[in-house]
Amino acid sequence: MSASKSSYSMPMEFPDLRSDLLEMQMISQIQCRALDKARMRRLVNIHDHPSTLQQGKPKVGKTYFVEERPLKYEEVKWTKDLEVDAGKPLYQVPPT
Repeated sequence: MSASKSSYSMPMEFPDLRSDLLEMQMISQIQCRALDKARMRRLVNIHDHPSTLQQGKPKVGKTYFVEERPLKYEEVKWTKDLEVDAGKPLYQVPPT
């Protein structure tokens, strides 16, 4: 038995069900977009907050996050021998 896809705009036995489904789809798309924008604004605020950046000398044994390129981070456990490029910021919290 194969699964088939159906569209909300296809002819249905109950026309009022079709309009309700279309309204639900539209509302969910609007809400998802708004939630995505709000989540992104919050993450940018957290990312740009000065308290997330490592201030001073990193502590041995602590986990940090190094920005390799925009929106790409590498988790590193700090050791005495570890060296990071001077231009790459260290973050104390995991960027998401």
